[in-house]
Amino acid sequence: MSVLTRGRRAARRRMRDSCRLNQPDVKGPLDEATGQYTPVAGPLKYAGACKVQLRVSATGSDPVAGDRAFTVLRYELHLSMSAPAAVIDDVVTITAAASDPELVGRRFRVAALVHKTDLTARRLIVEEVQS
Repeated sequence: MSVLTRGRRAARRRMRDSCRLNQPDVKGPLDEATGQYTPVAGPLKYAGACKVQLRVSATGSDPVAGDRAFTVLRYELHLSMSAPAAVIDDVVTITAAASDPELVGRRFRVAALVHKTDLTARRLIVEEVQS
């Protein structure tokens, strides 16, 4: 067995959380009360093991929209190499978390893709907006 195969197996063992990777949300039904369309999750691309890590070099940004300030945090999300390729703006939802129940239900937007030689996991840079 190659070193890369052993590395991928080890990386997969460290993915103790679960997530869904969907294409971007699509416009859903009109909410008559608000006059707004309710977003609906886009088509499912992957459901399975993952790992969420705060990027050590990442810092949150504090943009302002109108009179509302919010924080955007960047994380690195690891998926199995068998997961299909993600694209910018795909949406990740954490469905189970082995050691942090606060992760469950959090949604992230794919902001960047990490490519390199000998990847042991498919790595995505994802953003979470906190208001």
